[in-house]
Amino acid sequence: TLCLQVSPILSDGSNGDLVGMFNLPPLERLVSMASSSDGKRKIIEVTCSPSSREIRASSLTTHISFNVSLIDGDHAFIELSITPRAVLKNKLPVPVLVRTPMPHAFPTCEHHENVQDSNYSTYRLNLLETI
Repeated sequence: TLCLQVSPILSDGSNGDLVGMFNLPPLERLVSMASSSDGKRKIIEVTCSPSSREIRASSLTTHISFNVSLIDGDHAFIELSITPRAVLKNKLPVPVLVRTPMPHAFPTCEHHENVQDSNYSTYRLNLLETI
């Protein structure tokens, strides 16, 4: 079994403070996944937490998806990608205010400043903007 470590680099300057780990399936299972028609793609949920107890940071959970294919018929090739857990997209023709308690949100819109509670972030999503 291969154990991989993920350490996201966030825009707030907390590089390397969050660490998450996950195990890939054994080689035999990867080969059987690549051989089957429905099991080539798998998603694992990984939570990255502060690397030490002294660091006061919120955890970040993301999805690690991996595609398995075979090279020369018996060697597993694994392609990893990191995807967000959720993407909210405004498809309404009117602006929408979204409040979230999640500290790690990456919006394409501006932060909305009219906030009563500091535990929440509020975003104004115009048409086709995402968070």
